[in-house]
Amino acid sequence: MKKTIFCGIICLLLSTTAKADNWMAQLDDATPLCQVSIPGTHDAGTGNGFTTEWAEYGKQFGQTQECSIAEQWASGIRAFDLRPAIIKRDGKNHLQIFHGVLQTKASFEETIRLLISNVTLAPSEFAVVVFRHETDGDKNNPEWAATMKAFLNSPDIKPYIVNYRPSLTVKDMRGKILVLARKHYDDTPVGGYIENWSSEEGIKDQVGATIWSTEGRGCLFVQDYYETKGRHMQTKLSCMERMILTPEVGNVLRINHASAYTQEAMLGNESFATSDGYRDNAAHTNKFASRLLRQQKSVGIIMMDYAGVNKSGGYKVRGLELTQAIIQQNFK
Repeated sequence: MKKTIFCGIICLLLSTTAKADNWMAQLDDATPLCQVSIPGTHDAGTGNGFTTEWAEYGKQFGQTQECSIAEQWASGIRAFDLRPAIIKRDGKNHLQIFHGVLQTKASFEETIRLLISNVTLAPSEFAVVVFRHETDGDKNNPEWAATMKAFLNSPDIKPYIVNYRPSLTVKDMRGKILVLARKHYDDTPVGGYIENWSSEEGIKDQVGATIWSTEGRGCLFVQDYYETKGRHMQTKLSCMERMILTPEVGNVLRINHASAYTQEAMLGNESFATSDGYRDNAAHTNKFASRLLRQQKSVGIIMMDYAGVNKSGGYKVRGLELTQAIIQQNFK
């Protein structure tokens, strides 16, 4: 009897892991991309840790994820916010992921290759990458654009990137990555360009972004209100709720950030967000988002902090709970 119960528990654990690894296999091919609910991570690279020079500062001021990017994928995350900047190694330019001035251990190039490997091994899956030049990390190095252009056009990368168009479906996306840049690196993008990204609270700003590529142009709704100290928390929750409950409009993608920070600390003469500030915010917004999902079917991409774990640093961040709730949203 005990052996039967034990085996049942093991089977349940294995089936849960498998479901997280390939949950997109259950999606209908004809489903428009904009109608898929996708869990995502804000500043995803911080989960890989920080380089030795920045380790202590990163732990105190820059950590927004507990899980590495590989672990985030395994938990079901399929959208990633990445912040590459230039570093010099062996006399060559490389794209490393930063959070502000804090250098993480995650390489942008290797992260993209990891995602390509994941969708190759599990061709039912796909990923969305939203990235920008983290200018604080390389003092706005003018070589960033040429380095990014060369990398995304390289023969082992470009074939796996799908170009944006408003009519993209799950079938179009399977086995591919949609790479959306918030800064231009060439006249035309590989994947797509996002323009008019907003971190404001006003609805007119949040619905004013666009995505375009050589294959089409479409609207993007973005909620990225990122400071939730004091009374601003209620503003954040209201913005999240409005974005989640916004009815589906044509082929419009939605990126709704649960991520933000509630606390700051002084470092020298400057004030910086703290890792506990991100945790404290997540304890509020991740819980709030999980509850709101019950009121709507498709919620788009939700970017969160501390994805894949429910506790971090003494805070109940509920990142695994929210990740699972967003995935299940697709199968109601």
